[in-house]
Amino acid sequence: MQKILVPANDDILSEEFLKCDYYRIYHVSKNVVRKEESINTSKLRSESLPAWISKKKITDVIADKIEFEILDKINRSKINVFVGIKPKSTIQIIDDLMKGTLETVNSTIL
Repeated sequence: MQKILVPANDDILSEEFLKCDYYRIYHVSKNVVRKEESINTSKLRSESLPAWISKKKITDVIADKIEFEILDKINRSKINVFVGIKPKSTIQIIDDLMKGTLETVNSTIL
């Protein structure tokens, strides 16, 4: 089972990983979304976020822009990170990932 984390504002991928209203977590098995969660970001601190992601057993993170320090910590936990994704609906991004058509537009590491 994949657990995919997407930072979102109004169900659209947030432009910046740390500046979102909530994180959407999609539980995907055999290319089918089995469960969706929304996690309010007000209780999460940027310095503890990589550990929280690892603790939640997230397998993949999708972002447009992300700070290098956060990216590095997530990568050290052997979590896949897709960066430079053009903002659009989070479910469309998940669909693109499952179809193998997820595209990056730039390298947007802050």
